[in-house]
Amino acid sequence: MSLANSTRLEIKDPQINQSKRFTEIKLDDVDTVYLSSSLKLVNVGYVANPQTAYNDLAGVLGSVRRMTLYDGKQVLAQQDEFNRWNAFKNTLHENSENESKRSHLMHNKMGFRVRKHDTTQFPQVKNGDVSSGQSDTTQATAAKGGVYLSDCFDLLQKMPFLHTGVFKNLRLRVEYESDERKIVNRDNATATATSDDVQLVCEILTDQNDIQGATEQALNMVVPHNEYVHDSFQVAENKPAGAGTSPSTQTVNALLNAYNGKYVNRMVMMNEYSDATKYINANVVLGAGSLGSQRPFRNNIQARVNGGNVLPDGGIGTSGGASADAMLLARLVDTWGEQNNYFSSFTHQLDGSTANQEDGGNREGQLGYVGFVVEDKVDNLQIEFKRTSVYDLTAVHKTGDALRVHTFAECRKLLSVSNGQYEVSDNM
Repeated sequence: MSLANSTRLEIKDPQINQSKRFTEIKLDDVDTVYLSSSLKLVNVGYVANPQTAYNDLAGVLGSVRRMTLYDGKQVLAQQDEFNRWNAFKNTLHENSENESKRSHLMHNKMGFRVRKHDTTQFPQVKNGDVSSGQSDTTQATAAKGGVYLSDCFDLLQKMPFLHTGVFKNLRLRVEYESDERKIVNRDNATATATSDDVQLVCEILTDQNDIQGATEQALNMVVPHNEYVHDSFQVAENKPAGAGTSPSTQTVNALLNAYNGKYVNRMVMMNEYSDATKYINANVVLGAGSLGSQRPFRNNIQARVNGGNVLPDGGIGTSGGASADAMLLARLVDTWGEQNNYFSSFTHQLDGSTANQEDGGNREGQLGYVGFVVEDKVDNLQIEFKRTSVYDLTAVHKTGDALRVHTFAECRKLLSVSNGQYEVSDNM
């Protein structure tokens, strides 16, 4: 199908817009064919006082908590913990793409360059350029960004168009983040709005031959795709009682019921302090804040699916009782692809983190993700999580503070259309 000179652009305004809560945009024109690859949410940003940089990882997408594509009441695609998931996804692009392009579109601080240290003049890895855009006090001056819906929903990567002859009541619902610390890098800004001018850019087929071909395909098709399903569990505080006390090893076994009855391809785990104030110092968010993944000390992970170990016996993350964070990074890269990280990003603690990495002390261990392949239908999924805690009197007890562990699983889905009637189901 050649689309040259056979489409038109249209900008959809919200039908419902509750500032700082949610936005709904409808795509319900009769017998209209929207090109999936063109659907782009634009003017996403944040208005706050004073002017403040967006989250280091998520950028403007830190303002979105959940995004859902509906047809009437039927969920076609949904992403919970949208900002957290996209913070992780932003680490999976090449450094050159993040530094030269995506950091300026998303207004995050991904993509790094080696420059002189401000005082020692030795080489130091510098974070992305914050001047590419920040929140500000008005809609007109706040930096805005956007995201293609096909980057949010795998369904739209696999299905070339949305036809309102099949999906008669399409609407996009964007729910906004209420915790400002996940949006901008401070906790005392005075927020006034979350993208009151957000819009959806669409490309619509106009050539009748193209429309006829798309209609014939839309009425009978099968679209396998993936959704990234969220679950989480708690790790309680565990701190040795006093100086000279032996390090304490903590083991948590967690059942993740969100994946029961689903076929899981691969998973990623990420950790945040249960107490969000642990990421704050003098009202400033430290590093990536709670949208990163804090690496515990001597962290060891085992996953069991339907009673059998997914990972090698003994799990991954430690070797001979010592930390083996590089093992976790290698498994993550094998599972999800190359990661755009920085000096000390994946390990609990590394000498020279401050000298070798800009703001290294605050960013140390903040990309401590764990990834692995499952490739099985899940009836029962259990995570065994181990960490070691040592005596520490600092306000942020990096080895023993309580954690919330987030998990995302890539789950197979199936959209089946027959004679214009469709069904969305788990794909086994």
